[in-house]
Amino acid sequence: MNLDPTQTGAGQERPQTPLAPIAESAPAFMQKLLDNWKPLAVGIAVVLILAVGYGLLLSYRHKAAVQAENELGQILIQKEGADRLVALENFLAKAPGPVRPAVLLELAKASTEQGQFKKAADAWGELVRTATPAMSGVAVLGQAAALAQAGDNAQAEAVLLAAKDKIPKSFEVALNRQLALYAEQAGDYPKALAAYETLRDLGQHATSAYFNAKINEIKAKQGEAAAKPAS
Repeated sequence: MNLDPTQTGAGQERPQTPLAPIAESAPAFMQKLLDNWKPLAVGIAVVLILAVGYGLLLSYRHKAAVQAENELGQILIQKEGADRLVALENFLAKAPGPVRPAVLLELAKASTEQGQFKKAADAWGELVRTATPAMSGVAVLGQAAALAQAGDNAQAEAVLLAAKDKIPKSFEVALNRQLALYAEQAGDYPKALAAYETLRDLGQHATSAYFNAKINEIKAKQGEAAAKPAS
């Protein structure tokens, strides 16, 4: 109430402005929030559940990988010879992804030690497809060597030729050394000659005399092969 007699409207109560309902006075986005709080709450809950689930999955995978590494270690400690090879084959079937490269590497080694070169080549081949680029370079050389040990020089050569432009540059010398050897043994003299010439041109000075000798030898073999009458 205004009690000052000098002011107009003294003694009269000021009219009260009615308050608008909360929902009507809220901004548009607040009104939407009020209208859709249930769907929003459900959406937030789903996101939280997914986040927790993903965290649990990562934790499970980590634990599974640790357990698998321990199991692999036990196989290498407790098993030898043919028993180790069998144990590794059985373990590979259930090994989680992060551990598989190590299992394949040990399987290739155990197979080679047991003279099962085809089995070793298969292990190396799977490692080629699943390993890192650096490891795949090692695996390619291992696969080719295992195939050659199994007596399949032509297939060993094919593996190296297929990988020639894919594996890291640091493997170029090693790959061409194997390629020259297996191609020559397979009777593919043009490929063998090209590999030896590549090795010579790569600047392997310590063995350049050997490479030149091999180049001359391969050329002689090519001439002999060309001179033979077709059967």
